[in-house]
Amino acid sequence: MNEIAESIFSLGNGMMGQRGNLEETYSGHSLQGTYVGGVYYPDKTRVGWWKNGYPEYFAKVLNATYWSGLRIWINNELLDLASCNVKSFTRELDMHQGVLNRHCVVTLNNSIELTIDSHRFYSLINKEYSALQYNITANRDCIIKVENYLDGDVVNKDSNYDEKFWDEVLSPCVHSILAAKIGETEKAYEMYLRTARLDLDNYNNDTEDGLHITSMAGSYLSIVQGFGGLRIKNQTLHLNPHCPSQWEGYGFQILLNNEPVKIEVNKEGHLISNLGNCAIAIELGNTTLHLQAGEEKFTAKAS
Repeated sequence: MNEIAESIFSLGNGMMGQRGNLEETYSGHSLQGTYVGGVYYPDKTRVGWWKNGYPEYFAKVLNATYWSGLRIWINNELLDLASCNVKSFTRELDMHQGVLNRHCVVTLNNSIELTIDSHRFYSLINKEYSALQYNITANRDCIIKVENYLDGDVVNKDSNYDEKFWDEVLSPCVHSILAAKIGETEKAYEMYLRTARLDLDNYNNDTEDGLHITSMAGSYLSIVQGFGGLRIKNQTLHLNPHCPSQWEGYGFQILLNNEPVKIEVNKEGHLISNLGNCAIAIELGNTTLHLQAGEEKFTAKAS
């Protein structure tokens, strides 16, 4: 019944769509589904493709990365809506506002009662945007840990031989960036090598079919956003550069408000050069670095 309800409460905006899956862990029957319009795979017809009159291929919409998953622990007990006691549960698809609303009250095995309100939204104005508002309240003091995650390890229910349509080319790149962000430089470097050497070492045994262009871009992102820590926050450039122990150094160049900026990083610190014609400001860790046109500044690595 849950899979049927997930179909009924599906939400989309014409460009993206998602089944009405529960955000929390649910160990019962569920058919996870997130889809992007226009992204499809020319799949072999599963039944009868050898018969006359059957097409050799058909277009299959691919299950995309699941973005709204939440893992929630209450006093170290994982919230699983399939195993806890559900006191009340309502789900409403507001087709006028384009919002999926859910309200439920559940009791865990540790006797803590939770009231949950979630609101999922897909924008019709900005079709690349989707959002989740999630509120959880306990009936007594407790430690609540919430972990949001992206799940790219997805398949289609009717895929042949459980094949996966995504070769996860960008997955090591994303993990490299995240590892660098939390200070796990060695793990970040390991994932970087996986990205950079995908075709050189023929990890997927398919290099003869052509190069993975996304992996090339992923190698660049691993350096700039990963080891360089580059982010744009409130229209301001933020950097948090560090150098893997396996390297003597690295460098890259970017445009900041159409002004070229060069960043060079080594084991002693980092040199930032304003190659443009206007003054710029960069957030470097907890300090603001001001550079006039043509100016460069070296910042030593903190001991």
